[in-house]
Amino acid sequence: ACMGLLRLIAGGVAAAAAAALVALNGRRILKELTRKRIKASRMSGKVAIVTGGTSGVGRLACEKLVSKGYRVILAARDLAAGEKVVSELKKLAPSKNQDDAVEVLECDLCSLASVASFAETFKRKSIPLHLLVLNAGMCPRTNQTQPVITKDGFEIAFQTNHLSHFLLTKLLLPTLESSAPSRIVVVSSSLHQARGRGTLHPDLKTSSLDELRKSWNDKPNGMVLYRNSKLANILFAFELNRRVKDKRVTCNALTPGFIPNTGLSRNQGGFGIFFMKFVMPILPFKFIATLEQGATCIEYVATAEELEGVGGNYYAACKEAPTSEIAKSEELQSSLWSLSETMVMPYLK
Repeated sequence: ACMGLLRLIAGGVAAAAAAALVALNGRRILKELTRKRIKASRMSGKVAIVTGGTSGVGRLACEKLVSKGYRVILAARDLAAGEKVVSELKKLAPSKNQDDAVEVLECDLCSLASVASFAETFKRKSIPLHLLVLNAGMCPRTNQTQPVITKDGFEIAFQTNHLSHFLLTKLLLPTLESSAPSRIVVVSSSLHQARGRGTLHPDLKTSSLDELRKSWNDKPNGMVLYRNSKLANILFAFELNRRVKDKRVTCNALTPGFIPNTGLSRNQGGFGIFFMKFVMPILPFKFIATLEQGATCIEYVATAEELEGVGGNYYAACKEAPTSEIAKSEELQSSLWSLSETMVMPYLK
């Protein structure tokens, strides 16, 4: 009888403990949901523009922004693909904001005229802009013997990854300033650093357009051109932050990590695409990142409360990270800015 009584008491204690644990977990879950709702309400009304947001790491970053309550405008070359993404992203928005939570506007980064048109269309909406995420990017074929030149007359990786983003930022800067505090996030790459074979090291020429054009023809390898454009991203981000920091606008650069299964390999031919998309992601290399990790880094730099008012930094895996020494050169940052202004001047008037 005593043993039965003890078992009964023990059972009661265990049940009570389990109930208490469930209640505690329930309170924790409720607290977390409440925290997320409060945070989303703080972001409600904030507007973000994202380039390269219809696929890959940019798409996942948009999901995170929409879930936080941002109104997200996709700058996309393919409107049909963009509209499909819009309908999917709207489902993630807080219910009261779903109708205008996401939209897509045409913006082809291979065309400066298209970039200018996008900026003008956005400005006609007369809405604020709190966040500009410059994420879109491409890598030319690594075995090409001649550079691919856009109809504007510039090497395609330099224009897509840097120059069009430079023009877009210049055109939207007045809106960002009037909407302050606001942030600009430039998605670069760890490949801006001089690692690996010396012949593939970044070697960005900025003293004149003639010198830059000559470098495109002298070193047409797609990886060199890509790395140069990623170095340009960081040089631009640091120079931009220096110019806008007193206007409550900040600019930071980041690397999302090496993510092989994104659209960056789309120009590398059948075997290259297959290898990067299906083989590399399963190899046991520590330097390989996932889409989730890359998007989380973008989300962190774009929205983290502790980064409010913080600019001029480079981040990797949600932590401040060192850049290459050449990326720190204020002389190179300034000369790239001046050269870029010259290249887009017809669209700045």
